Amino acid sequence: MTTQAQNRLTRRFSLFSAIVFYLLAPVIQCQPAQPETYAKVMYVKGAVELYRQGETEPLSPSRGADVFIGDRMITKAASKAVLITNAQKMINLPANAELNIGQAQGQLIAGLGMGMFASGTGRRNIGAQAVTRDSDLTPQLIYPRNSMIRGETIVLQFAPLENGEYYEVKMIGVVPQFVKKTTIETPKLTLSKELIGKELLPGKAYFVYVTKRNEQGEELIPEEKIRVGMVTPETQKEIENVEKELQALIEEEKENLAYPTLLAETYEANYLYHDAIALYEKIYNELAPGDSYCLDRLKHLYTITNNPPALRILMDEEKKATDPIPFEWQPSPPSEQGFNEEKLAEALAIVREHSTQGLFVARGDRVVCEWYSPELGPKKSHYTASLAQSVSWRHVVALSAE
Repeated sequence: MTTQAQNRLTRRFSLFSAIVFYLLAPVIQCQPAQPETYAKVMYVKGAVELYRQGETEPLSPSRGADVFIGDRMITKAASKAVLITNAQKMINLPANAELNIGQAQGQLIAGLGMGMFASGTGRRNIGAQAVTRDSDLTPQLIYPRNSMIRGETIVLQFAPLENGEYYEVKMIGVVPQFVKKTTIETPKLTLSKELIGKELLPGKAYFVYVTKRNEQGEELIPEEKIRVGMVTPETQKEIENVEKELQALIEEEKENLAYPTLLAETYEANYLYHDAIALYEKIYNELAPGDSYCLDRLKHLYTITNNPPALRILMDEEKKATDPIPFEWQPSPPSEQGFNEEKLAEALAIVREHSTQGLFVARGDRVVCEWYSPELGPKKSHYTASLAQSVSWRHVVALSAE
């Protein structure tokens, strides 16, 4: 290809690129920026309005809804809202309050008695990942599982054993380094200095491998790399302070789900997954049955702690709650549905005299008459004969009319 031809091709390509950019530029510029989440709504009482850019009418926020940077929330008289920010801070909006979240840095400009306090050290990355299990059996190591605990030592609690069965346990530590193997015939094992030979350190993770064996030493159920540990005294003190402050608020406003939820969030943020599960379960089962936010958190935590049975039960309950209720015909006195009972009885007598095998009369979803001959019944299929032909012709006529 000559230099002149190359130049012509380059100019054409440049012109084509310019036309494409000119045509697509308005489309690119019109793409809205993805809003940045600033907080979640944990509690709403009364009339609360959420104003958002691009929305012509105020939104009615509900528990679990996202609040974005740039939003404005207003509470009316005798109303209240509680938010939890991404930084794990709680924001109270009393009645007749307004919250403006600045566009630049999420700066809060709010008044009318709003309070705010920290709720712990803030959410960090998940410190433990569950190992996928093919079995739905109850975990052999019940507590703790991929979780931190509060206390000065770790006590492992196992599932009960049958006659002759025992657990083969191996523990591995990095700080301090150790590998310890032991066998137990009881459902409890204390990871003491006497057993391991070294003192366990708060804030460090230790791994437990468990194998259940029968009397002949045959392997029954193995579980691998279960992570356990103790929180540091500093973290424990922070949690105790949050518990003290939130418990007072919980007693003051028992119907406000934001306070127990924030406490559960604090446990979860500090890897106290078993404490978080216990509180989320209480909210989900007692304080706010079926609460969708707690449902999501429990599914997440059951996965982290590798508890397939609990996760399966929860998901079955969720499916059952969302499945449509099967339709059932409801009986009703003919007079309540506008039928003359005497004439309906006369009609039934006539059809019985003419070898009719059944009569079913309903209005809406209410059954006013249901009768079957001895050779037929509500659960016995009837041959269609010319009924299918009649139905087919009706469909043809209807389609032709369209």
